Amino acid sequence: MSKKQIFIIILALAYSCKNDTSEVNTKDDLSIKEYSLDWMKGNWLDSNTMAFRKVSYGENWVKKDENLYNGGQYYINKGVKGEPNIVSIIKTDGLFYFTYSIGEDQHTFVQDSINDLYLRLNHLQDEFPTTLIYKLKNDALLMTREGFASGVFRSVTFKAKKLTD
Repeated sequence: MSKKQIFIIILALAYSCKNDTSEVNTKDDLSIKEYSLDWMKGNWLDSNTMAFRKVSYGENWVKKDENLYNGGQYYINKGVKGEPNIVSIIKTDGLFYFTYSIGEDQHTFVQDSINDLYLRLNHLQDEFPTTLIYKLKNDALLMTREGFASGVFRSVTFKAKKLTD
């Protein structure tokens, strides 16, 4: 076969594989699903005590408006609830952002993936934890914190039961 014949065959194949533009959906035509984090609302307490410290971990979440959830992360040590660390999740430009402060340092995580009962966020700085994962499974809120700390990958999952709405 000559080079001209090969070129014509390739051209014909390329043309036959071309999509009909009448079937292409534009951005305006696509329905983008809006996700809510209402499944996270409430007061959640880890059902297992961390044996090495005899401490339980909890979080509470309140929906302030369609794009804002406020809450607190806390520990219960020997029956005494510690002062909560204030946290918030805000939706901006279609993504959820999780923030909290420790002293002068603000930590921000951005949504990496989401579905109806799952949210994964990544830390914008390279600090432990680098990933936060929330997943509702069998009426338990699984809260995972993971990433590298001192060169070692670490992961902890708290399995929390809902105490109140």
